[in-house]
Amino acid sequence: MSNTELDNQQKVGLIDAALATESPSEAEKALQNGQDNFDELETHSLKLQRRVAALIRHLHFDKNTSQPALLKALEYYQTHDSALDKNAPVTFLEAKERAVLNNAAGKFCAPLYKMWLFIKTAQAIKSGAINLLYSAKYRSLEDYLIPKADWETHREKYLERASLTAFAD
Repeated sequence: MSNTELDNQQKVGLIDAALATESPSEAEKALQNGQDNFDELETHSLKLQRRVAALIRHLHFDKNTSQPALLKALEYYQTHDSALDKNAPVTFLEAKERAVLNNAAGKFCAPLYKMWLFIKTAQAIKSGAINLLYSAKYRSLEDYLIPKADWETHREKYLERASLTAFAD
C-alpha cells in the first residue's frame, strides 16, 4: 500500500490477487480446526449430559408450535431414554454435522449427537422455535393471547376493561 512506484489500479490488482489465493494448507487448517471443535464437543459431552439429560427427558414441548425436525429428535430422545443409535433423527443437524456423526469406523457417535441436540434445543427455546407447554416464559406467543372465540364473544367488554373503546373501530 505504501509503495509509491505503483498506481492505485496496480495496488488494487495486487490486493485482489492476494485475497483470491488461498493455499491448500490454509484450507486444510480450517478443516482440521472444525474437526478439533467436534472432538472438543464430544469430550465435554458427558459433563453436559449429566446436567441436562434428565431435564430434557421431563420437558413437555408444544407439538403445534414447535420446529418439527428438532421436536422429532427430542421425542426420540425422550422415548428411547437417551439410549441413542444410528436410527436417531438427524434432520435438525446441518450437513457438516451429519457428515461427522459417524466416526471413521462407521460407528454412530451418540455423545456428539446428544451434545448437538442439547445445544440446538437451548438455542431453539431461546429463539421461540421450540415452545414449552408448562412454562410462563417459553410458551408460544398464541398462548399469551386471548383465545379467538373469547375475543369475538366478549370484544366490547375487553376493550372497555382496557379503556380502549375509543379505538374499537
